[in-house]
Amino acid sequence: MSKIQQKQEAKDLLLEKLKWLRSSLKEVLEKFELKRSSQIAEMIRTLEGKDIIAETPRPPRTKDIKRMIAKIESLKIKPQKGRAKDLRRIQRYIKEFTQIFPVL
Repeated sequence: MSKIQQKQEAKDLLLEKLKWLRSSLKEVLEKFELKRSSQIAEMIRTLEGKDIIAETPRPPRTKDIKRMIAKIESLKIKPQKGRAKDLRRIQRYIKEFTQIFPVL
């Protein structure tokens, strides 16, 4: 096999792997968004008193609610830039907030 053929095979393999990587990234981002969005939706339902469980939802204490508001207001993200650190910040806040809510 010539060097030209080897180079072409390597390029073709890399092309295949990059397409797989791109597809995987899209899938991971979709799953990430779905999971985090559903966690936020659960918090919203709890605050609205519309929890899907038969029990009456108990919202967080007022001091926790105020702390969450302050955190969200201080959140500095730039969605238009698509930065990973913005996703990490949002994820960290959601994780912290779900610990405050009673049944999430």
